[in-house]
Amino acid sequence: MISNLRNQGGSVLLFDTGDVITGIGRQAEIKMDVYTRAIPRMRYDAMGMGEMEAGFVKTTSRKWIYGKDIPLLSANLIDSETGTPLADAAYTVRKTAEGLSIGVTAVVDERFVQPYFQQQYKIRALPVVDSLKKVVEELRKKSDLVVVLAHTGYETAKRLATEVPGIDIVISGHAIAAPPPTPMEQVGTTYVMQVKSSGTHVGKLVLDIGEDKKIQSATVEQLPVTSDLSDDPEILEMVKNHDKEWEAYIASLRAGQTGMIGGSQQPQTFVTALKCRECHISEYDSWLQTKHAQAFQSLRKDNRTTDPECVACHTTGYKLEGGFTSENATPQLRNVQCEACHGSGTRHSRNPAKGYGLVLESTCVQCHDKPNSPDFEYKTYAERVRHKKTSDTSNGQQN
Repeated sequence: MISNLRNQGGSVLLFDTGDVITGIGRQAEIKMDVYTRAIPRMRYDAMGMGEMEAGFVKTTSRKWIYGKDIPLLSANLIDSETGTPLADAAYTVRKTAEGLSIGVTAVVDERFVQPYFQQQYKIRALPVVDSLKKVVEELRKKSDLVVVLAHTGYETAKRLATEVPGIDIVISGHAIAAPPPTPMEQVGTTYVMQVKSSGTHVGKLVLDIGEDKKIQSATVEQLPVTSDLSDDPEILEMVKNHDKEWEAYIASLRAGQTGMIGGSQQPQTFVTALKCRECHISEYDSWLQTKHAQAFQSLRKDNRTTDPECVACHTTGYKLEGGFTSENATPQLRNVQCEACHGSGTRHSRNPAKGYGLVLESTCVQCHDKPNSPDFEYKTYAERVRHKKTSDTSNGQQN
């Protein structure tokens, strides 16, 4: 997709607003090993630092995550112990083919640097408006256009356009409470654009620049990243190596959990939907008609069957003792089965009784959150997966 955009002519600048990883730890390290090679391969011009990259920088002491040719930017994230910035505050992109000099900076909303990050990684986010005013003022002196990568959510991004003079474009990222009414708004002379999360789309912003080097008009389009796009062979090989390394890591965890020394087997704390069917036939049959029963297949379409961020919500018991680990090791726990929502059924299958498996809205939103399920509305979605009632043949009680 990116190659096609560049081949269409004109200058193409590629930015990211931050949080290319969604956690800290071994999983993040394995993913970052791919990103540190893939992002230079795609020739990004600048990357905003999210709170996740900040945690990664603090735990690995790697300031130049993507190499020195691709700046990692933040105007307001600092080491709370030393007061030193965690990244460069601003960067001026080399002049484009049209002769424009583009200044870029980035910020993270203070709300997103939660107490956990503050205590665990000694990270602090300075107030975004005050931090930006200083940086934008300096960028304005040497740039024709100033772009802010705002890891803030849409409403805060619009506030920046109002309260910080000198910004031409604000590109807003991070999960948001609700999708904005339009993908872009003009706030005064500043264009504010919201990008989608989780790598599902590439936001395309096209600018019409006048002879005075001012924006005359702007249009935006969200380009979906789908499985029918051709793969870059080099990046595809990186992804395959990532999958192998992740599977090896999961296998090592599973071996440690189950005490493979002496040939002991993985404890079966999840009985699978087929076991539930022995008593709950109509519920099982109605479940088969839902998207939950085909959840893993949707990962296969997008080549995400080993991506831990996706697998967790498309399988049963992932990362739990006796739960899904990989398609090869635990194929019987693919898809969102009964126990993914109702909890492990081992004890219930041995001694059926009322009170097991209550599902609340708080259960659903663990996966149906705003970034992954922006249209989720509990009552509507619950009705789609509601089961028919049937008698529990083992004790004669209604469940």
